[in-house]
Amino acid sequence: MVLQKRLLAIFAYLIVILTSLAGCDEGSGSKCADASYQPTVITVKWTLNGIWDNGTWTSSFDTCLDYTAIYAHVLITGPEEFLYETTVSCNSMETNIIDDSCDKFPQGSYSASVTLLNSNNIAMTESATTIGLVSVSQNNPAIEVDIPLESFDGYETMTGTYRFNPTFDGSNCAQADPPVDSLDIGFYKDGVFLEELSSVGQCSDEFDISEVPVGDLTLEMIAMDATPTAVFCGTYNIKVGAGVTNPVFDHDVTAFGCSVNK
Repeated sequence: MVLQKRLLAIFAYLIVILTSLAGCDEGSGSKCADASYQPTVITVKWTLNGIWDNGTWTSSFDTCLDYTAIYAHVLITGPEEFLYETTVSCNSMETNIIDDSCDKFPQGSYSASVTLLNSNNIAMTESATTIGLVSVSQNNPAIEVDIPLESFDGYETMTGTYRFNPTFDGSNCAQADPPVDSLDIGFYKDGVFLEELSSVGQCSDEFDISEVPVGDLTLEMIAMDATPTAVFCGTYNIKVGAGVTNPVFDHDVTAFGCSVNK
């Protein structure tokens, strides 16, 4: 008899537990499981030294490899003290969280911060680098976070490879009119001529110049014929990313005659 009572008590306890798991609002007694519920997905995307285009970060200028960043620590905050954090591969460039009918995201605005970490899980960038805001009432909102170059430790001494393909009034070296025999290339940062990066050499249809300081610079090109006389010249505001995996730019040198200001 005692055993039967104990079994009945255990059975009653299990019923209570199962009932509580089946419903999300004990006060109303409603069941939260809803197969028709369309979950909300909050996506956090990050770019590194990003390219801004028409109100959005379209792509990264740099990659995680350029900074030897291994992980990205993502922190999402929202209404009703909502807090979620995770650490994922930096190379994934995005992560997301999904709610369900039993645990819906509160309505309101959400923000996210992304901090890049090295292989030892040590921060390489400032905490809460950049904040983006979305409203969960949007259809699957995305928070775009750009991690600017200036947020990296030691960015002032970083260098990168600048890749470009020169043309001369639309033609390559040999087909230009007149043909370009040699090219004088110079870089300026904050108006200061970087003599160590200056070069004068045979014209080529493509250039990879390494150890260029990162950030905004000015590129000057003076094209000379075989005599040698300056026949084309041009200056360009450029952006140099960290590391070697930088995009290739096209520069068409169209001005005739040059003034050498080195």
